[in-house]
Amino acid sequence: MKRAVASAHVHAQTRTSLRYEATWHVEGSLLTWKATVSLPGRRWNLAGGLPHWHGGSEAAAVREDIARSIDGLELG
Repeated sequence: MKRAVASAHVHAQTRTSLRYEATWHVEGSLLTWKATVSLPGRRWNLAGGLPHWHGGSEAAAVREDIARSIDGLELG
């Protein structure tokens, strides 16, 4: 099963607002995602996942994981 989401996240340190589009896939207990994060003139591709997924709100879990990944980006 594949799903998609478009959203935004404010970087924890710089308070910069970034937009992202993500897709995720659930296969058994593995939830994986890929996202394109953008600012005007800059783009990043990120990927991640939750290897021991047990169900629940997929979108919320993906958003939280993407937010952690975005907060790890160096924007300066």
